[in-house]
Parts: sequence; structure tokens; C-alpha cells
Amino acid sequence: MHDEHIYIKTDGSLDDGMEIVTHPMSLEYHKDFCWEDIMHHAVRLGYRSHQTSTCGLHVHVNRDSLGEYREEQDEVISRILYFVEHHWNEILKFSRRSEYAMNRWS
Repeated sequence: MHDEHIYIKTDGSLDDGMEIVTHPMSLEYHKDFCWEDIMHHAVRLGYRSHQTSTCGLHVHVNRDSLGEYREEQDEVISRILYFVEHHWNEILKFSRRSEYAMNRWS
């Protein structure tokens, strides 16, 4: 049952809305999770995730999933940071946030 794996909380970056938060689960578990059912239910309830004044997507990644050793994890983190900096304009467009909002909340 999905209510054992997720919970709802408020989010300071949203003017009016909520955030769906998961308890820790692997990428494979997320792939098989009932996200489609949850999203269809949210739409039926009138929730929107775009074309609103505020919206967000948070992705949390456990450091341990980036490698077995600290050096390996740090290298992956460095590559992620490089990717974000190198593709900042595309990420800004994808996020549908203003640069001010990205600097404030991201």
C-alpha cells in the first residue's frame, strides 16, 4: 500500500500546495512503484504540477548509491555538479522557474 511509503508535507517554496515525500527506496523500487496511479488520482482531485504560480520537483539521492567508497562518491558528485553548471540554461528552462527562484530555492 503506497501510504506506507509516502507522506505529504508543506513546502516553503510553494505559495499554495503540498509536497509528496517518499521514504527511502531504491531506483528499481521507484520504477515499479504506483506513481502513475498516484498522479492520476492527484489530477482527478484537481491538483496541478505545471502552469501554476509555483511548483517543484525534489530528487533525493543517497550518497551510498553513488559508489562504494568516499572517493568514488566524490567523483560522481563532481560530475553531477559539472553537468549542472555546464547545462545551467537548459536546467533553468526545464525547471520552469525564474533565475531568481532557482537561486532562492535550489
